[in-house]
Amino acid sequence: MESTIFFVLCQLRINQRYSRSVCFRKRI
Repeated sequence: MESTIFFVLCQLRINQRYSRSVCFRKRI
């Protein structure tokens, strides 16, 4: 659940490279 929410927030928060990096890093 936490992973899904985090992933969704990342996709919607795709601002610069922070979200992308954190998203990919936390996703794994």
